[in-house]
Amino acid sequence: MRSRDHTRSICPTIVVLTCLAAPFWTHLTAQQPSGTLLLTITDESGNPVPARVEVRGADGTFHVAEDALPVGGDCDMSDLGAGLNDLASVLAAFSDRVENRYTGSTQFYSGGESSIRVPPGATRVRIFRGPEYRVAVESVDVPSGNTTRLRIALNRWIDMPAAGWYGADDHLHIPRPVPELNPYISRILQAEDLHVGNLLLSGKVRNFTMSPQHAHGPASYYQEGNYILATGQENPRTHFLGHTITLGARTAINNPEKYLIYRLVWEEAARQGALNGFAHANWPDGGLLPPQDGMALVLPHDLLHFMEVLQFNSSDYEAWYNVLALGFRVAPTAGTDYPCADQALPGHERFYTRVDGAFTYENWLDGVRNHRTFVTTGPMAEFSIDGQDIGGEVFLDGAGTVDVQGRVVFDPQRDDISVVELVHNGLVVDRFSPIGGASSVSFSTELR
Repeated sequence: MRSRDHTRSICPTIVVLTCLAAPFWTHLTAQQPSGTLLLTITDESGNPVPARVEVRGADGTFHVAEDALPVGGDCDMSDLGAGLNDLASVLAAFSDRVENRYTGSTQFYSGGESSIRVPPGATRVRIFRGPEYRVAVESVDVPSGNTTRLRIALNRWIDMPAAGWYGADDHLHIPRPVPELNPYISRILQAEDLHVGNLLLSGKVRNFTMSPQHAHGPASYYQEGNYILATGQENPRTHFLGHTITLGARTAINNPEKYLIYRLVWEEAARQGALNGFAHANWPDGGLLPPQDGMALVLPHDLLHFMEVLQFNSSDYEAWYNVLALGFRVAPTAGTDYPCADQALPGHERFYTRVDGAFTYENWLDGVRNHRTFVTTGPMAEFSIDGQDIGGEVFLDGAGTVDVQGRVVFDPQRDDISVVELVHNGLVVDRFSPIGGASSVSFSTELR
């Protein structure tokens, strides 16, 4: 499920800036009259929480907090070699800002409390925290030479974890070569309200060290409340068989001597209880990374568990429909390829998984394994057939009619949903529109 407004508002690109010395304009700015804005961001319980922040001063420019959270990295940090072996060296390669190409603004991540120097006068603040929270907008006058305090409480329009659904990104390339990075990366995911971040060690036939991770399997899991980091891998990956993703393996799996036989890696992953999938299933016009060619080789072995159908600010479900039509049950997922893609931001394209029992990475994997997922950039979906929810199965003795129920809910301040389409065997069989200014679309129909 996608929406134009949501995409425009929260799809910035990360620009990595590494500076050996402060640029000359820093000194010029310091000489100008300024005030200090002390910002506190709270959740619905009144506790400070991480969030993505945009501060626009009276001079019309954007300002970054002095204590902004470090963010980013690079798609391939393997060339740093032994230099990337401690917390300080990794953080030095990170940035303190987010350049949002869609809004034309500079933003930053806050841990919940931030100090920002701004020109005196009217200052506008916008706060983002994933699709389940409304965007908060406040204006405050900051006098020269003074400190102004601003407390902004974020409001949810929906609480998916309360219903057992957790948002995830299956495709992040944030390097994590040392475990001391865990709290930093976790706070970035919390700022996007992204509950599961899969950090993928990436490779090519001669180099399986891109976006390095300090551990695999349970040793890689890091959890703060309802937020989890875990190591996965994007390997093997070729431009003619497609890029693959494995989630939940106990070890990194690589076979450079037989690199093109994807089946060998996936069989080992399955023995370890891991899930296998294809990335970039929506690559424009097949592009350079068509997964269909690789699928033809692995599908007969029933080793494909999920497909990344939403990414790069676009979606394409045709390949997934074709796999379903062949009788294979494969879960739809979404991921951003952050920070490698030009439009990437953690969790902008995400998928929700229904988790039964305690929220752990293993239980989350089981939710994906049982196909209890839906993809979105904002709107939330409920769907059932003959009372069976997403991921369920309906068995018929013969041709007959099934009862289809569904609901799509969204935040009208950010999303503009004009129609919901019901798709059967790849074809649109019905359409439903919201009534008036409603923030949801409910439907009930029978399907032969």
